[in-house]
Amino acid sequence: MAEELVRIEHLVKRFSGLVATDDVSLSLFKGQIHAVIGPNGAGKTTLINQLSGRLRPDSGRVIMGGQDVTYASVAARAHKGLARQFQIASLCYGEFTVLDNVALAVQACQGHSYRFWRDVSKDAAVVDPAMAMLKRLRIEHRADVLAVNLSHGEHRQLELAMALATQPTILLLDEPTAGTSHDEAARIVGLLAEIKADYAILLVEHDMNTVFALADVITVLVNGQQLASGPPSLIRGNPAVRAVYLGEEKTQGETRQPQ
Repeated sequence: MAEELVRIEHLVKRFSGLVATDDVSLSLFKGQIHAVIGPNGAGKTTLINQLSGRLRPDSGRVIMGGQDVTYASVAARAHKGLARQFQIASLCYGEFTVLDNVALAVQACQGHSYRFWRDVSKDAAVVDPAMAMLKRLRIEHRADVLAVNLSHGEHRQLELAMALATQPTILLLDEPTAGTSHDEAARIVGLLAEIKADYAILLVEHDMNTVFALADVITVLVNGQQLASGPPSLIRGNPAVRAVYLGEEKTQGETRQPQ
């Protein structure tokens, strides 16, 4: 049986009179991708913010590794093995090379201060694992390129490499293919499929082709509530899901229907 790395129980978050998450419960297991989908305003961002520690729920619990982290900080959750892609992206420095950026993430994981960067930028203990991660994400050929000169898809690969360089066990991915071309999205989907065995992954994504290509479990949120949760085959054929989310998205043209 897959190892449960995260469990959230009955999360509720209100903003004034708006209930953003309403009694949401789900689990993340190692080796699985759990996708969360829903129309705009469904509560997806609020949910991922509660998991990462950026928001505290009004009620409910977040359990990581068997420990209650409901009120733990973002840093404390990172220390327990959680990484969120967009948070790592904030560490990207355009004037640094791709390799330098990943090496900075390695350095942070090792507990060093960035102010010593000039002293360790040639340190094999930092550079070697950074290059290994670039190879794993198949962007090692861009190691010496300044991050500012990457394509959008390559930048998303760099963000993922930086997240993985912190040695997480849990990944929160907030629309990893957003803004990418068809080929770039396909490359990222392939990479996520290759690495997922090592992590428990929560994927928030609008593109249904990406969701159905990657997800082992899909949870559908509508107005903060769970409309449905289960394997892709059941979600794809659920009339309520198609009416409330998939059909709406097709009508609005915001995303492609699954093939």
